[in-house]
Amino acid sequence: MLKPEKLTIGEYEEIKKHSEAGYRIVQASVDLAHIADLVLFHHEHWDGQGYPRGIKGRKIPKLARIISIVDAYVVMTHGAVYKKAISCEEALKEISRCSGSQFDPNFSEEFIEMMMEME
Repeated sequence: MLKPEKLTIGEYEEIKKHSEAGYRIVQASVDLAHIADLVLFHHEHWDGQGYPRGIKGRKIPKLARIISIVDAYVVMTHGAVYKKAISCEEALKEISRCSGSQFDPNFSEEFIEMMMEME
């Protein structure tokens, strides 16, 4: 995660395992086991192109679909080693652009409206 340049295919495949590792860690805790599926599925995409299982649409737990949007927004607006931060407005445009493919179209629309009301 600290590599500033683009990941190789092998490195990206390794990174994608973090959802399953997080799932196992959370599932082992009596206090957190109830959110294990949210950790596992928060990188699934509405169109089925996400990971780790490639599930899509309403088969993705509701809260995982919400976490996916919020997580993407936070990464976009705060940046990471591998990506510079962008403005809130740009992040909302990106969420809108990915609505229906990466993100649940209903939740992404509601998130965008909520964030615009807060500005």
